[in-house]
Amino acid sequence: MHSFMPNLNVGMKFLLMIIFNFMGFEVITTVSGDMDNPDKDIPKALIIGGILIAFFYLFSTFGILFYLSRVFFQSFLETL
Repeated sequence: MHSFMPNLNVGMKFLLMIIFNFMGFEVITTVSGDMDNPDKDIPKALIIGGILIAFFYLFSTFGILFYLSRVFFQSFLETL
């Protein structure tokens, strides 16, 4: 049960990285003044970015699963 308790010493090492990763959504408002049509460009960029992130996430997940399934079945067939 002790292993399920959070360890703050480990978590504090990554706190700065976590805070830095969440910065960015509010930064787009400062750049919108330099854009030609921010009402059209920002939603379009968010949708395209979301689709690209989902594609790369799914592509890498399926690649890992494909590799692991081949390794699993090869080791399973060797035991027969």
